[in-house]
Amino acid sequence: MEIVYIILLAIIQGITEWLPISSSAHLALTQQILAVQPPILFDIFLHVGTIAAVMVFMRNEILDMFRALVKADMGDENFRLAALVIAASIPTAVVGFAFRDFFESMFLDSRAIGTALVITGIFLLICEIKKGHMTVSIPSALLIGLAQGIAVAPGISRSGATIGAALLLGVRRESAAKFSFLLSIPAIFGATIFEAKDASFVGMDNGMIFVAPLVSAIVGYFTIGFFLRYVKEKGMRPFAYYCLLFGALAFIFLT
Repeated sequence: MEIVYIILLAIIQGITEWLPISSSAHLALTQQILAVQPPILFDIFLHVGTIAAVMVFMRNEILDMFRALVKADMGDENFRLAALVIAASIPTAVVGFAFRDFFESMFLDSRAIGTALVITGIFLLICEIKKGHMTVSIPSALLIGLAQGIAVAPGISRSGATIGAALLLGVRRESAAKFSFLLSIPAIFGATIFEAKDASFVGMDNGMIFVAPLVSAIVGYFTIGFFLRYVKEKGMRPFAYYCLLFGALAFIFLT
């Protein structure tokens, strides 16, 4: 695959993984438009970059949670946050693995992806109605994790589903976004490990192995910072309109 396509796909991954507009939909549709079909391992390396981005950006929160878990200090707020991330990851894994084959069948269906994007847009608009003031609890964490599991489907945004679910449950915007990004780490890491066991280096080149994760990591890092500031001040409505428009165009013109 040409290096310009590798860089383009890495930029798309770095941006759309963190904005509520579905990275899987953008990657799938872009690959269809460019008429390229990179190896599974290429997608894995793209996700390695996005994992690196969120771990560097949220390194302080991650270290605080790790220290609290090691100390087993249940009264520590960071221990509570780590427990919430663990609890939310359980329904994500169950739904993701149970419906994996069905979700994967959607990747080559532009009509299904377009429909899912429209659903994401409608969901984001609904979520904007709710004004939250709460923090994440165990019951809400389980529901947010369930939403993340459903977001394995291309077109259903992972960040949009998790942040939107949190907003509907009354969680503050900023808290919802930060929890979504922390929750992405075990989800992306687990999916990467699961996919890697069947992956092969056949068809891979240095651009896919080194350039792709580096570009997606750099772009992803700055996208996370931008989105946290933006969603706190202005909300999700512009991303909802984007999903509605992009989904309709994909349904009409890429079918």
